[in-house]
Amino acid sequence: MLPSLVIDLLKTLKEHATLGAPIKNDYIVFGEFYTSIATATLHKRFAKYVASSGIPKILLHEFRHSHASYLINRGVSPLVVAQRLGHSDVSTTLNTYSHLYPSKQAEVVAFMEQDLSFSLPIRDLRPLKG
Repeated sequence: MLPSLVIDLLKTLKEHATLGAPIKNDYIVFGEFYTSIATATLHKRFAKYVASSGIPKILLHEFRHSHASYLINRGVSPLVVAQRLGHSDVSTTLNTYSHLYPSKQAEVVAFMEQDLSFSLPIRDLRPLKG
């Protein structure tokens, strides 16, 4: 699933790309004559555009990691992230992106402190005289 804004942009791109000629498939990226483009060709073209732009080298696969990182930092459950990435097991996602989760530890402690402060009575912790 994609956000509706992205879907609308892709539909517009597809309309412009066809120049009125119907497309018989749902590919987003096309080669010559609107045939699907080979992954290697796509990587080469992307590398060429990145190099000519003067920005630091970036690989297409890094967009996948960026998407996963974005979702994790937005609090999306690991199971949903795994499903979006096509991982057959959530442990793959957790093993690959576990370095992003420690930043959540302080947030968890803050939640617990807040919840416990409302539910536990404050007691005098001074030793009893006896």
